[in-house]
Amino acid sequence: MPMRPEKSLSSSSHAALYARVSSREQADGYSIDAQLKLLRAFAHEHGFSVEREFVDVETAKHSGRPQFGEMLAYLKKHRTVVHLLVEKTDRLYRNFKDYVALDEFELEIHLVKEGTRLSHQSTSHEKFIHGIKVLMAKNYIDNLREEVTKGMLEKASKGLPPGRPPLGYRNNKETRGIDVDPVIGPWVKRIFEWYASGVYSLERLCHHLFQEGFIFQSSKPKMAPTTLEKVLKNPFYVGRFHFAGQTFVGKYPRLIGEGLFKAVQAAFRAHHRPKQQKHTFAFTGLLTCAECGCAITAEKKKGKYVYYHCTHRHGPCSQKAVVREEELDRQFQAVVEAVQVGTEWVGEVEGELRRSTAEDEQFQQEMRQGLIRRIEALEHRLDKGLEACLDGTLADAVWKKKSGEWREEMERLRESLHQKQSTPQQNEKPGHDLLKLARKATGLYRRQSPVQKKSLLRILCASSTLRDGRIQVIYRQPFDLMIVNPSDTTTPPPN
Repeated sequence: MPMRPEKSLSSSSHAALYARVSSREQADGYSIDAQLKLLRAFAHEHGFSVEREFVDVETAKHSGRPQFGEMLAYLKKHRTVVHLLVEKTDRLYRNFKDYVALDEFELEIHLVKEGTRLSHQSTSHEKFIHGIKVLMAKNYIDNLREEVTKGMLEKASKGLPPGRPPLGYRNNKETRGIDVDPVIGPWVKRIFEWYASGVYSLERLCHHLFQEGFIFQSSKPKMAPTTLEKVLKNPFYVGRFHFAGQTFVGKYPRLIGEGLFKAVQAAFRAHHRPKQQKHTFAFTGLLTCAECGCAITAEKKKGKYVYYHCTHRHGPCSQKAVVREEELDRQFQAVVEAVQVGTEWVGEVEGELRRSTAEDEQFQQEMRQGLIRRIEALEHRLDKGLEACLDGTLADAVWKKKSGEWREEMERLRESLHQKQSTPQQNEKPGHDLLKLARKATGLYRRQSPVQKKSLLRILCASSTLRDGRIQVIYRQPFDLMIVNPSDTTTPPPN
């Protein structure tokens, strides 16, 4: 939607700027400066007084957005700041939680590069288009996360587990491998031997370890049973580790043998006899009591009738009625049927998806060009440094140190460039999938199994409560903007 800043809904001119980059490569390049320059120019052009600027830099090593949280606190304290200037949607949101957090403020959000202004007085149509963009922003963040995971998978495929090794091992900074901890390693081996004997429960073994002098942590000397269980069930100690849903063979010393590990797992089976669930109910885990907040549970009567009711675990509650599963199924079907996409919106949404994808492709191209320029600059430095070393104007020790640093950076930049060149952008797909789901949700629900129905309802609904036999739902963004006859989505049970 084109902005009309001269017709701003607020008379206040106080504004805040927010800029964000999602990798160290962007932070070292043009992106932050370019964002701030664009936003400051926009503020000056439209007469906004910038009170604060917030900048977040996220990397694979340091995730999180402390400045985003600080901005929320600032906006809460300074209610006169009603304009928020951001380059584009994916700079502001990483998920729907961010969307909801900002929605609590009476803000005018100016997405400068997209030419869009959002406020509480925006039309449902404008909010719908914005909801699509939020979904696409989340997909962009997921793509970045996938790129980091690819690097970790490559490391795992070489037998080196990403991250910190478990208790009993330590990282070797010189070899970049993993060694057995000479102090803790022997303790871990004894832990496996003691539990395999079948004499100790988890709690008793924790107490025994503490009595024997094993200090788990300085702040928490005695190990917890849950922590001990994770150690005893971890195949890392016999040379296998799990990452990203796959199992890899590790290239590091085995702390225990396969026979001892199997004996420990057998001891677990002897100690714990899991109870088998007799019935699978369609809607357990979806509903809570609208009055007390307890879970809505289910039970089978006379071998065939399934009834749902409040568990009353938090104390007295007036919700005593039980509801048949067939009735909940009827009401949930009405919830799904209420989600529809107006045909007049489809063309504009698809056009917006194409335009946003083109912008992202241009941004990725600029990122690739920036990486290439940086690699070329490092190659030039190496050539000059080598000449200086050969001429005797640069000390050998300095040359070795700097050339090592430059080559390491070049390797990292080339890997990043390779990932960006080989990873296709699919930013349109989530938007199209969302439209497809909204169009076909009713038909899907009618022919799905109970487990599939539960999955579909979790996609559409943020929460579902039950009061007096009637379901009340809150739809997720942007499905809440696709509701036809919202008052009919939770029809009361028939007489």
